[in-house]
Amino acid sequence: MASSISRTEKRSRGRPRVDPTSIHLTLAPSYIEPLDAWIAEQPDPKPSRPEAIRRLLEIGLRQEFGGEDGTGALSAEGAFLRGNYPA
Repeated sequence: MASSISRTEKRSRGRPRVDPTSIHLTLAPSYIEPLDAWIAEQPDPKPSRPEAIRRLLEIGLRQEFGGEDGTGALSAEGAFLRGNYPA
């Protein structure tokens, strides 16, 4: 009898992640409603809730800490996101 091949490790699907940290978040309805309103104001294609939260976080960080070039621009490779932020 042939032996079966079994995998014990979980296989991931799709493109591999680029070293993100997963953050699981629970929001009260008082946060969901304005978030959904912000999403509705965005041009098509509308961002998903997770993407909207990422964009709003970037906007808030840009306003608080400014950008690398002094214009307020902050990219995924930006100074704050690399951990080079003010103490």
